[in-house]
Amino acid sequence: MEQPKVLNVGIVGGGPGCRAVMDMIFSDKSKELRMKLIGVADINPNTVGYCYAQERGIYTTKDYHDLYKLKDLNMIIELTGRDDVANKISQTKPDHVRLMDHVAASLFLEVFQIEEKRIAERKRVEQALREDRRFLQTVFDAMQDGMTVLDCEFNIIRVNAWTEKMYACNMPLVGKKCYEAYQKRESPCPGCPSLRTLQTDEAHSEIVPYPSEEEPTQWIDLSAFPLKNPDGRVVGIIEHMKDITQRKRAEEALRESERELKRRHNELQAINRVLLRVTKEYDLKGMCRVLQDMMEDFYRGFDVWMFLLTPDRDGFYFHRAEKGEKRETCYDRAERRIRSLKLEDALLKLLTAEKMKPTCSGTKKGDCPAIIQELAAGFRTWMAVPIEVEDECYGFFMLGSSSVETNVENDLIFVETLIRQISGVIRYQMSKEVREEAFRKQLTGPDKFMGIVGRSRPMQEIYRLIQSVADSKSTVLIT
Repeated sequence: MEQPKVLNVGIVGGGPGCRAVMDMIFSDKSKELRMKLIGVADINPNTVGYCYAQERGIYTTKDYHDLYKLKDLNMIIELTGRDDVANKISQTKPDHVRLMDHVAASLFLEVFQIEEKRIAERKRVEQALREDRRFLQTVFDAMQDGMTVLDCEFNIIRVNAWTEKMYACNMPLVGKKCYEAYQKRESPCPGCPSLRTLQTDEAHSEIVPYPSEEEPTQWIDLSAFPLKNPDGRVVGIIEHMKDITQRKRAEEALRESERELKRRHNELQAINRVLLRVTKEYDLKGMCRVLQDMMEDFYRGFDVWMFLLTPDRDGFYFHRAEKGEKRETCYDRAERRIRSLKLEDALLKLLTAEKMKPTCSGTKKGDCPAIIQELAAGFRTWMAVPIEVEDECYGFFMLGSSSVETNVENDLIFVETLIRQISGVIRYQMSKEVREEAFRKQLTGPDKFMGIVGRSRPMQEIYRLIQSVADSKSTVLIT
């Protein structure tokens, strides 16, 4: 399309109107007018327009007829405000030169000024909108949560800086489907809050794993809000993503703590039950039978061993099985175990001279003595707890299983606490049985009991009474 020719303009009248028209012509806003000022005429060379033209290097003259001589003059704008001057110019100007009289010029200037104001106002509004957009974008990016704007097809339109950082490995995000960019899926996620928002026009939220359901290393609280146009129709979705990983971990830690407290409560109740039943038993055999039964009930698939030293800690004490007893006891297992492995001497040395470490298990092999590990050979899971009284070791209690594999760290605390509570009772019962055994041997010897002859029931009661008070420092008279 041919560009319009430049309109070469001369102005008659150098007053304020001339200055205003000149500013209009020189303004970048009037480039579309394609006007060029080539001359100004006024009988008074001191008018503002006349002087302004001289400053700008524009041709000036006191006689407007001189303007007719200017090359390529196309238009004269008459700004004197005088009709007679306008008439004379109309009569004398060259035919190809157009005239804009002061009425038309004033109207033209007013229209221009109105347009200029309109343009200025539009630019002010645009600037304000740009500032608003910058402010909103700044707020959008400053949010320490994720923000995503979606259309109704789940295409990502906009994201904030948090979201870009969170999903940096999936950039660019804009233009992708949200489930594709965020969850690496080919269709919307089950229970997707954005999907429900499109269906109901209401806000919805859901806790989702990040980066995916297969690798839930973090957790996000995802909320979806409907984005509506002025008519109230949903035209998109605003997704708000909040990283709640720390909160989830804290909640899980709290739940775990509650489970730990409940477990400890149950363990204390179990210890009390064991203590109650153990203390009701008359002899060591019954007491250890109770302990064996309850431990095998607590730990299904585990066997129990009881390795006890004599009161003088110079050998192992194994309770003699009674005639007709069919069930294998923890004593029987312990005796068979150390003798088959030929560990009696080495184990006795560990418990009396070297001292067994407080507690050991199959999960802490590096902290366990080699002899204990030999005893536990073949077991997938095991734990050993010393039986100590006043810092002296009188044996150890052992649980083991060849089939069950589990972490026994929490169980160690329970078993260790239980054995610590009954260690004194075990030593007392063992010492009592050793004394009673010695007493029985004295009864069957050539001198009967300490030189006293008599095998009747009353005499045996007397012997038992003597034995029970023998350790006392008090003087006792038996009649």
